[in-house]
Amino acid sequence: ENDLLDKERMKRVCSSLINFIVENGSRTERVYLHEKKKYESMPLKKELVKMEKKRKYGL
Repeated sequence: ENDLLDKERMKRVCSSLINFIVENGSRTERVYLHEKKKYESMPLKKELVKMEKKRKYGL
């Protein structure tokens, strides 16, 4: 039987991924939170720039 995905290989890959997440949990969480803050601040920054331009040019 020649499956599209080799089941044993898939198990190993999933197992490696789970181990990585478990071993690096706190680091992964810190990176996620940092990226989330950057992403959330972008719309705020754009809005502040727009408000500043409106104030500056009297729009």
